[in-house]
Amino acid sequence: MEFANDTSCAPTQWRQWPPSHALDPAGVHLWRIDLDAFPADPGLLSADERQRLELIVSPVQARRFIASRCALRLLLGQISGLPPQTLVFQRSPEGKPRLAEPADLHFNLSHSGELVLLGISWLAPLGLDLEPIRNRSQQLAIARRVLPPERLEPILQAQDEKTQTQAFTAEWVRFEALQKMTGAGIFGPKHWPAHQLQALVPQPGWLAACAIAIAPDQALSWHFWQADAR
Repeated sequence: MEFANDTSCAPTQWRQWPPSHALDPAGVHLWRIDLDAFPADPGLLSADERQRLELIVSPVQARRFIASRCALRLLLGQISGLPPQTLVFQRSPEGKPRLAEPADLHFNLSHSGELVLLGISWLAPLGLDLEPIRNRSQQLAIARRVLPPERLEPILQAQDEKTQTQAFTAEWVRFEALQKMTGAGIFGPKHWPAHQLQALVPQPGWLAACAIAIAPDQALSWHFWQADAR
């Protein structure tokens, strides 16, 4: 799935979490989370997370950090069946966050402002990126420096600034989702295993993408959830 070349793409349809049926274990599950509405319980944080919290000066950003970690722990806890406060996070050799146990439960998270997207799957490593559609200083120079050459055409062919910004954002979230899937970072190697990509419009004015290391011809179901304050 690719984004349309305008900002009128229909927003992704998000269903209310939790579902009334058993979760599909053979799918990719994505949650949209409003950090300003989600409960922020410092009691769920680990010692390491509390240390990171102490470095955040802004009360708004501190609350969003707590809510983000709570959402991650609560949802991973529900999927894994483990108490959320007992979950232990590690980093891969590339620096990508992962669970110590169960090691085969894959997740990735992206946030911007008050909005978070969280992806979870039992199938394979995945990566997510989320960005508002806004003009960035020297975005054309950034695209030429960072993006794969074969992905520059939509940006270079844009007829005006608005179209260029839309194209840049679409290509950027696609690229960063792939880099986060492998844990390479934006300046790391651009070598990706076989994968599938899902384009998302979390809400008007935002674009996102999710990449998962699954062969393009493999059947795969995508599920979109809204996690609120309940």
